Amino acid sequence: MEDKNWYRINDPNEVISPALLVYPARILHNIKKMIEMAGGTEHLRPHIKTHKTAEIIQMQLDSGIRKFKCATIAEAELLALSGVPDILLAMQPVGANMARFFKLMHKYPESDFSALVDNIETLKALSSMAKSNGPGVTKRQPRDIKATGRPAKSQRAVVSLWMDINCGMNRTGILPGKNAIALYREMDADPNVKAMGLHAYDGHIRNTNVTRRKKDCDRAFEAVMNLKSELEAGLASAGVESAGVESPGEESAGVESRLEIAKPESKASIGGIPVGGIPVGGIPVRGIVAGGSPTFPFHAKRDGVVASPGTTLLWDAGYGALFPDMEFLPAAVLLTRIISKPAKDTICLDLGHKHIAPEMPFPRVQFLNLENGVQKGQSEEHLVLECKNAEDYAVGDILYALPVHICPTVAKYERLQVVSEGKIIDSWEVAARKSRITV
Repeated sequence: MEDKNWYRINDPNEVISPALLVYPARILHNIKKMIEMAGGTEHLRPHIKTHKTAEIIQMQLDSGIRKFKCATIAEAELLALSGVPDILLAMQPVGANMARFFKLMHKYPESDFSALVDNIETLKALSSMAKSNGPGVTKRQPRDIKATGRPAKSQRAVVSLWMDINCGMNRTGILPGKNAIALYREMDADPNVKAMGLHAYDGHIRNTNVTRRKKDCDRAFEAVMNLKSELEAGLASAGVESAGVESPGEESAGVESRLEIAKPESKASIGGIPVGGIPVGGIPVRGIVAGGSPTFPFHAKRDGVVASPGTTLLWDAGYGALFPDMEFLPAAVLLTRIISKPAKDTICLDLGHKHIAPEMPFPRVQFLNLENGVQKGQSEEHLVLECKNAEDYAVGDILYALPVHICPTVAKYERLQVVSEGKIIDSWEVAARKSRITV
């Protein structure tokens, strides 16, 4: 049975509050659970946006994970500094970040970098930058003509890109349909681009009922799989209408329809692509990266799909309440102190907007050692609670709490305090909380 006081520090008097505590034994449990759910590390690409920390990256590397996902250039650089071989920047580079992305590739040639694209203008800009950056970036591996039915492209400098798909969240990505087919064909044909496959994030799917959540996930993902099938079969080339989701009035981007459709001839494969399995005119979709933490259990079981959970590393009270079907442990705890008791049944903590994610309604934390506390107000430095048994607590008392949203909470702390067996044994820098490391 789990110790109910697992979160407590034996001697917290020297700990500056508020502090964010992390528990490596629990993080390791969560890493092992991710690997177990994914059936190994091959189809797992964890996101580091939650923790942004080199030591937690290293724990995953030690567990055999080699592919990672991130949201910022700083996070990508932290992954490279940690020796990660395969890094996906899951944010379409724009503005100054385009040049920074190429600088990363030059500075860390031992890591393979890729990014997202969802429109032809950005694709052209990245292609142009790849061409001007020369052969020091990376090299395209020539395709086997037997696998594709087309001649291999010559080796040259390329940028690796995934097409970002809008599968219902309406935050980023291109809708599955004719425009998406046209964009991917442009990616595949561009000598400066390596088309890596499809990326689909479904963060809008959060039904707490696991059966309904799976149904919602499958429904949203169906359009992604239809798009993959159409690309590989060359249906657009044959003038067949897309079975994916299109916005009203979406027009064809002028995909040509003169290429022949050929049937597969064998199940042998070269480089993971079935020999004879891609018709003439079809485009091989090398992979699919899908989902976040809420849909991780479903994508983790799909053949040929790499799942990318993030919050699973540290977990939080929000996801713990929404998704009780997942067996992840909260591994990050806030330590805060009572700084005042300004009125009857009222206590005030040193846990303001600067120290915890404030973007959602109350409650913003779940207290582990406080009963009957109702969160009423928060400002930059203070969190005010209505507490019917306030007389049981004194100014200076320590409270422990789980954040409702851990990801932006971590970014508010320069260092994480590392706890093992009731003692603070180390502190870890949240190295990628800043917008720039060196690049």
